[in-house]
Amino acid sequence: LVLKKKSTGAPSVTAVRSDLRNKHTVASGETLFSIARQYGVSVQQLKDWNTLTGNEVKVGDALTIVGADQKNPVVTIEPKPTIRDSKPIVENTIKISEGVTGSDEVKQSGLAELIEGTDGNRKYLALHRTAKVGTIMKIRNELNNREVFVRVIGTIPDTGINDKIIIKISKSAFDRLGAIDLKFRAEVTYYK
Repeated sequence: LVLKKKSTGAPSVTAVRSDLRNKHTVASGETLFSIARQYGVSVQQLKDWNTLTGNEVKVGDALTIVGADQKNPVVTIEPKPTIRDSKPIVENTIKISEGVTGSDEVKQSGLAELIEGTDGNRKYLALHRTAKVGTIMKIRNELNNREVFVRVIGTIPDTGINDKIIIKISKSAFDRLGAIDLKFRAEVTYYK
């Protein structure tokens, strides 16, 4: 390998290949394009030099390679540009944590119930007593520890039947949690 200094100040690596000759025997998996790239010539030049009409070559075909330095073609590898800026590169990383201290995280534990009439809906939806519409919540079935994220679409009606219910969920979320009974113990986590 020989290092050459380019006008840009960045060195380039020049490799001289002595194993390449003016005749090339087509090996398995080679195409006109790959051979042309190997020798630094165009596919059309290969076709012209070898009186080829199509793009097909067969294993064992001998191709003539014509050029100024056909016995020792030179392959130049350009260096990757370097960053000369003194500012550090800052990566944007999103970190999700189960317990974010000092945040407005709300955790509730109580009964969850199926929203009746949501059998045909495939979305994970919920009704909650205090959370705003659009809030995303994580619900964990306390019986089997299965979890699902749901979007709040409304509030639980304030009636005597719903007194002990902390959340109502759609049929698809209910199934995802592996719930057996229509009412089950669940833990709800969300951010205000």
